[in-house]
Amino acid sequence: MQIHDKVAQDLHGILAKKFTKLTLADSQAISTVEPAKGRIFTLEYGGSGKSYGSVTANIVDPTSLVIYYNTNIAEGMGYDDKKQWYSFLKELRYFAKRNLMNFDVRNIGKQQLDKTDYAYIKQNDNSYDQSEVKFESKLTGTLKTSYQTFGESVRLIVKHTTPVDEDKRGARTRHIHHLYVEDSSGERVRLPFKSLIAGRAVAQHYNNGGVITDDIGQHIHELTQEAYDLQKFVKAFKRADNFANIDEASKLIEQARSRYKGVRETLKTISRPKGYKSYTEQYKPITDDIEQADLEDIRSKLIRIEKDNIVDTVLPSLARGMNKMKVEENNVQMAMDLAKDPSAKIELFPDPIDDQEIKDYVKHIKNNVIRNKKTSENPSDGIVAKILHSIVKRSVDDSLALGVDDMTQFMDKPANKKAAYQLAAKYLKGNVEIKQPKEKKKLKKEEDQYESIIDNLSEGTWAIPDTAESVSELESIMADALPLGAEGENATGSMYGIIGDDELFDDLGDAGDKDPTADARPIISDWIDRNIKGYDIDADLVSKIVAVNNKFKSTPQPTAEGAVKRAMETDAENMSKEDFMKKHGGPNADDKEAEKFYDNYNGVDEAEVEEGNKFIDARRDAIKAGKTEFEVDGKKYKVTGDTSDEKKQTEGYRSDATQEEIDEIADAIKWRLTASPVTMDKVLKNHTMQELMNAIEDVAEFNAPLEEIGSSDMAIMVREVMQNLGIKEEISMPIEEEKDKVQMAVDAFKHGKTDRKEMADMYEVFKDFNDEDLDF
Repeated sequence: MQIHDKVAQDLHGILAKKFTKLTLADSQAISTVEPAKGRIFTLEYGGSGKSYGSVTANIVDPTSLVIYYNTNIAEGMGYDDKKQWYSFLKELRYFAKRNLMNFDVRNIGKQQLDKTDYAYIKQNDNSYDQSEVKFESKLTGTLKTSYQTFGESVRLIVKHTTPVDEDKRGARTRHIHHLYVEDSSGERVRLPFKSLIAGRAVAQHYNNGGVITDDIGQHIHELTQEAYDLQKFVKAFKRADNFANIDEASKLIEQARSRYKGVRETLKTISRPKGYKSYTEQYKPITDDIEQADLEDIRSKLIRIEKDNIVDTVLPSLARGMNKMKVEENNVQMAMDLAKDPSAKIELFPDPIDDQEIKDYVKHIKNNVIRNKKTSENPSDGIVAKILHSIVKRSVDDSLALGVDDMTQFMDKPANKKAAYQLAAKYLKGNVEIKQPKEKKKLKKEEDQYESIIDNLSEGTWAIPDTAESVSELESIMADALPLGAEGENATGSMYGIIGDDELFDDLGDAGDKDPTADARPIISDWIDRNIKGYDIDADLVSKIVAVNNKFKSTPQPTAEGAVKRAMETDAENMSKEDFMKKHGGPNADDKEAEKFYDNYNGVDEAEVEEGNKFIDARRDAIKAGKTEFEVDGKKYKVTGDTSDEKKQTEGYRSDATQEEIDEIADAIKWRLTASPVTMDKVLKNHTMQELMNAIEDVAEFNAPLEEIGSSDMAIMVREVMQNLGIKEEISMPIEEEKDKVQMAVDAFKHGKTDRKEMADMYEVFKDFNDEDLDF
């Protein structure tokens, strides 16, 4: 049974017990009598012998339970009836929480919903697509092909192995046959993997003027291959009996999982505009300085070695991770040693505002929280957290700051919590030494700044990018097309506070008179070339401005012909063939050419696109020939990744798991979490529902496929979800398959066990379940 249908049945069970007048409708707002198909539930709410009108519960969106109520409930209830109403809402809120759904209550401002309202619900809530939640823009397309646009001129193209079912959420992210990136000239390059996350990263790289054969492009490819190898390694060696030592097994497997998750997050970061900019500015190629002894040390921990070379491929990544873990452990130990030493002081940079905020917070806790005995939380934890955050932010020693930060991530460990309290006590007792930061380069004197402004004004210039903020604004403007607007007003309005100059604005105005839709950036770029170095601007900022301008000039800009093609592609995506032919195949266009364009775009007899794959072909030939490097357009590249199976190079990671297998595991994890209200409360106390769902999807994707889902597998995957959310728990590697408490209770329930302990366990597990939940 689908999760959505199960939720609908459970909700119907709750409402049918309370209300006799209950009607159901499906996701298209069509009446139904099947509880499992119900998505819109309408009931007549009453109290104290009177009716308050209709209430509608809507679960069209599988991630939300929305309650619509009328004005009578909002205004006409007495005290007792209002109390019952709020109790009812609380019960529904708890139901939503248990089923990993958001909860929303809305006053419709009238007596009941009408046909227009139902049409709105159907249209807006049924458009849920998981890919829209996870990524910045939506995948669209045809039955065989999906498209996602990056910037104005780059597209990621997804070819599917089976027709896309638009009724299934996230359908365009599944059944991937090949991925292509299309640049501004229309050239397509087939990517050597099927990972959609990695494909988006490459598309963003092309959008910023890169190609797959440059350093960043190769880096993305290597990250993708590393993720595949790490996933394969964990699946092959995840059982403790593959290792000589259980503790070492736990560390190695955890390190592999952590690195895998880090690689995925890196690829996600690169796929977004701001993340790409930040990452590439700081990127430096990794120089492997790993000692052979480190590699042999990890190899010696394995009892058996796979026939292929997956171990050798993944060893450098594991070694880097283990070395990083050692550094982190040393940093944490430094923080713990400082905490234990009564004579040692914490060296901090000054921050009077931070100090005062902590004092005010401590005073507030003493006066309000500690005196309130109803609170179940330790108020001191909040004080400690605030102090440690300040130490991390202000510590003179960066290693100490990192150690304190890492320590706070594992506060469930008694030793860490004790050290945290000791550090906080040091701060509160004044065992702190304030160090003044080194002086930065002095800014211009106030009179010099004033003189520069006067000079600029006399030259017809009232604004120049002479601050980091204004340079950043200029960079944002130069990143995307800036239409001139009528008389250039759109461009001059955007530039007024960044570059305000009479000559520039005259040029923009003249260009706007000729073509208001033209791009203003070439005119701005020309002005920067001619004038920017003539102003009294800090040399570092001038260098950044020049770099921004050079980046714009080196990025190919779409031509007018390209813009026409884009417009036709948009129409081909969104119009029927008949409407497209009416618009583009009229008396001034060639009917056959328009029809051919539409058919080609929408995949009629479309052939596999193989152009632009010199890099992939050369790499494949090198692998077959046993070479360690290959050449493309006169430039040499090293063969990276696991080359034991050349076919795998074009499959990418996650190729051995279908989306259905991933969904099956995700559903099992959701069921296990919802079966434990205590765990759910712990998760939702600090995380949103979407964060939880993302963590579940990541864990399911990593572990799929599984021939069968054992109880110990499930326990490990639930813990992985908790870890992904930053809820740290000690993880031990089970040697034998042991049934957990929930599974034991289910078995006892099925077989009618009446042992006192088993009945007590059953009560503890099932006390919050509905009758429908016990239908095993």
